[in-house]
Amino acid sequence: MLQGGPPVPIKQLADLAKLPSFFDNPRTFFDKTWRDQAPGLSRVIARMLSKEPLQRWDSMTAILNAIEPLQRSQLRQEVHVGDAKRSYCRYCQGKPAFYRTFYSTFFRRSPATEGLFANVSMDRQYEMIDEAIERLLNFREGTEPTTLSRTRDAHRRIQLAPTDFDHFHEAFLEALVAMGERDPEVLDSWYAVLRPSLDYMKQVCAQKPQPKPVRAHEPPPKAKGATSPTCARPRTPSNAN
Repeated sequence: MLQGGPPVPIKQLADLAKLPSFFDNPRTFFDKTWRDQAPGLSRVIARMLSKEPLQRWDSMTAILNAIEPLQRSQLRQEVHVGDAKRSYCRYCQGKPAFYRTFYSTFFRRSPATEGLFANVSMDRQYEMIDEAIERLLNFREGTEPTTLSRTRDAHRRIQLAPTDFDHFHEAFLEALVAMGERDPEVLDSWYAVLRPSLDYMKQVCAQKPQPKPVRAHEPPPKAKGATSPTCARPRTPSNAN
């Protein structure tokens, strides 16, 4: 009903065999629009549909408590940021192994970007991206400057393609799973947090930086105590009486 049709369309008898796979992992049947526009609600519904009773909500009160923050736009993103920050502290923060896995995955998905790091110390790069992820987790759309303004300026110079940010998104989630993050709700939270941040980076990096305005030439400042030169007027001789 929520997607405008059955999760598994039944057009022939053989389609009935697909129904068990839906209940094994309902999340995989959600349209991508759900994950983009309503990631919080999609995770609530996925848990309601879980095959295992212990993985479902234990009461209607718990469901209402999960949905209630999603009704307030200012708290909608916070629901996911908390999950992502806890996951970041556990699997990413200060861990070169995570970023080594991430870049290996990223270069595999986007081979053209590997050359950008040919003369870069990757140990230093791991530290820099770790700091950038912290800024990303605290990003809020709005008036500049944002927490990603400096990151934006650095990435404008290397002229990344919009698809590179999509590869970044996919590689980051893949690296999280490889390092041990298997909770589907936390991965959904990462998806929800990364998407607006990377959409922002896509948009601003596609814009050409505005040239700085050229200032008109100004005369040098006067020395302290100096006065403007004046022209002495010739004295008019007075007539002798």
